[in-house]
Amino acid sequence: MISREPRATIPLSLDGYTELPRGKIANVVTYLERTERPAGPPPEAQGLSLRWIGKPGTTLYRELYRRIGTDWLWFSRAVMPEEALARLLSLPSTTVLARSVASMPPVLSNLTIRFRAKSRS
Repeated sequence: MISREPRATIPLSLDGYTELPRGKIANVVTYLERTERPAGPPPEAQGLSLRWIGKPGTTLYRELYRRIGTDWLWFSRAVMPEEALARLLSLPSTTVLARSVASMPPVLSNLTIRFRAKSRS
């Protein structure tokens, strides 16, 4: 069961090192937002493989998540309730891709694509 109690926050040191209480691990979320179209096509990457997974079932998604994220201590989707994960994966704005480059470990990309209407001035 996920607690809905407010959590205490730890002051973050921006030098890259933050002291954590015993028994705690850090969790970092990274996201990107593109606000303009790219200037041109992306450069070609040698040995890049991109597998479109689209809308996987929760079993396949959890297997990819475990296989790719275990070494990085990923856990949020692993402990997410089945119904919540299924709902997330079924959103029209969610797409899943698996990427690998010959010399690097695989990467799981969970894209949520949302478009904002430009305001007219």
